[in-house]
Amino acid sequence: MIKLEIELDTKILEAEDYEVEKVIKVISDAIRQSDYAIEEKNENGYFLYRGKGKNTDLAHIAMIVDALADRDWFKLSCKKLNLLSDTFSDDGSFIVEGDWIRTFKKYGKW
Repeated sequence: MIKLEIELDTKILEAEDYEVEKVIKVISDAIRQSDYAIEEKNENGYFLYRGKGKNTDLAHIAMIVDALADRDWFKLSCKKLNLLSDTFSDDGSFIVEGDWIRTFKKYGKW
């Protein structure tokens, strides 16, 4: 099963006069509408979503990430945007399968 990790810099959002609570709600709502469950969320802008073990999980996550990457506020404040596997590394953390920020930058979309 794959997971999507998002971490926002809430200080940047606040400095740019964005309401952090609204931003977090926008992201949470987008994921919920796409039939994904929140595993963890906190007021500091950290999210971890998981797929449902279906063949379409990666496609759904990619559509969500693509839509978020079109938002200036998201690109401005996003510190992490990683695709994770459910396999753990030796230190107990999830293995990063892909860094979407680096990929988007490589292709000029970030």
